[in-house]
This record gives sequence, structure tokens and C-alpha cells, in this order.
Amino acid sequence: MKIVIATSNFTAVSGHAGKTRHWLVYDLTGYHPNETLPAPQRITLEKHQVLHTFADAGPHPLDGVESVLAASAGEGSIR
Repeated sequence: MKIVIATSNFTAVSGHAGKTRHWLVYDLTGYHPNETLPAPQRITLEKHQVLHTFADAGPHPLDGVESVLAASAGEGSIR
């Protein structure tokens, strides 16, 4: 399972998921309770990859994510 957190420069939860460029990706595949969480991968999206404007014309760095944590998200991001 992959969980992502929308961040402001990797320091705080971002205010709007659709306009966020910085993401922390936690890949919990193979994780077991009581283990230390694996370190997150830092992803910085290019401007054309931001969810608010992404044209869905190919693969995306956040493909395969099952859960998103953000302070807010618009209707388009939720879909």
C-alpha cells in the first residue's frame, strides 16, 4: 500500500492537494505492525504534473497511491 502526504517543501501538510508539488510517499508494501515505518520517498512534481492541471496523458509519479493525506482537496482531486 502506498500512502502520500501533500507537503509544503516537505515540512508541513499542504493546504491544497491539487496544487501541491511536494509529496512524501510511504510505501508500506510488506510493512508489519510494530515495525518502524520506512523512510518516505520525496517527490517533487513538475509544473505540468500538478494534479490540478495534469492532462492525464501518460503515467504520473503518484500512480498506484491508495491513500492521500492533505489539509484540503477540491472536487477534481477527490475524483
